[in-house]
Amino acid sequence: MKKDIKIRIWGRVIMLPYYSKYIFFAVLALIAVIIGIFISREDISGDAEIISPLPVVTSTAEPVQATPFRQKICKVYVVGAVKNPGIFEVTSGALVSEAVEAAGGFSDDADPECINLVDTIDGNVMIKVPAIGETGGAIISGTAVSDSGTGSGSGGSSSSVSGKVNINTADVSLLCTIPGVGESTASKIIKYRETNGRFNTIEDVMNISGIKQAKFESMRDYICVE
Repeated sequence: MKKDIKIRIWGRVIMLPYYSKYIFFAVLALIAVIIGIFISREDISGDAEIISPLPVVTSTAEPVQATPFRQKICKVYVVGAVKNPGIFEVTSGALVSEAVEAAGGFSDDADPECINLVDTIDGNVMIKVPAIGETGGAIISGTAVSDSGTGSGSGGSSSSVSGKVNINTADVSLLCTIPGVGESTASKIIKYRETNGRFNTIEDVMNISGIKQAKFESMRDYICVE
């Protein structure tokens, strides 16, 4: 049999049940747990770092405005077998077909097979649409690519007849559109006619040094003396 516990307090003896010591130890343990929890929470709150929000930066720079792209405008003089001959505007890189459409399209006597509608235009040019029975293709002067594929030319219609270059009136750039003719040969052609007068026949061009029979044959179908 377990004995009760005697405790003397202020001179008086108090009898407690034998299990009172277990209750006492339990209360001490509970107090220790509560104190431990309190201390751990204080440590966590003390170590916590307060992070301030990042400052908001307001941009004062003015937005960059994009420069609008402007296409080059070319003037095209369309003549010949079209419904409404005249001067029209097209954008650089436009096809010859667009210039023909601007002039109202082909007339009834036009020969569409004698003009290259997919040539491109890159400057002020003149385009002549041939009628049925006319020789040669379109006359294109200026900076467009001709239907013969020979490159750029310049000068008016007086320097070209039926798609051929008039060697009596053409300038250097138009003469250079003739196959096999560069700036050096073109300059010799101009110097020759200034010294000796006009060419009477296309064969007279062989009087110029550097133009022999073989070179003349490559030029024959592209030149005239009218």
